[in-house]
Amino acid sequence: MKTSRRGFASLMFLAGITWKSRLYGEPKNALDPNDPTAKALGYYEDHTKVDLSKWPKKAQDKEGKQICKTCVFWTKGGLKAEGREGEWGVCTLFPKGLVSATGWCNSWALKPGT
Repeated sequence: MKTSRRGFASLMFLAGITWKSRLYGEPKNALDPNDPTAKALGYYEDHTKVDLSKWPKKAQDKEGKQICKTCVFWTKGGLKAEGREGEWGVCTLFPKGLVSATGWCNSWALKPGT
């Protein structure tokens, strides 16, 4: 079986992600809202406190469905962040910390079947 360079690179990338997740596991602390990635994507722990003038995508959410828990990037919920109340979960965009189930960021995209 021949493997192309691109196929080999993809395989090494996926192996690296798997190794890192097994080595470090999932985060235990809440994501720091001042994290550069969180700031760039407009992450808020409470979706009701989003600055709608700065983030017009959220202003279109009249039903309040745009929350982390309904996002395609939310991969595992039902977790507890150390020293924090409520439900927290893992987001593929923010590997440095857990995100609030009722949080929001500008990358929000509806999870199919939600």
